[in-house]
Amino acid sequence: MASGPDVWEIIAVVHDQRGGAQHRVAAAAELLGLSSAQVQAAVRYYADFTEEIDALVTANQATAGLAGSSAGGWLRA
Repeated sequence: MASGPDVWEIIAVVHDQRGGAQHRVAAAAELLGLSSAQVQAAVRYYADFTEEIDALVTANQATAGLAGSSAGGWLRA
């Protein structure tokens, strides 16, 4: 993903999708022009660094005036 979106950007898009985990991954991949494998890699990274990624998503939402929506806890095993 070095030339594509950051992990926090992928996670934000996955979070915004409806449905089960696999549907969210597939929808995010289509929206971002990535393969499902790339989105799944970002989700696995998120599982290991949840707090850090959530902080980046929250900071971006606050900057965009969307503070108050929560990215935490939506896709944890």
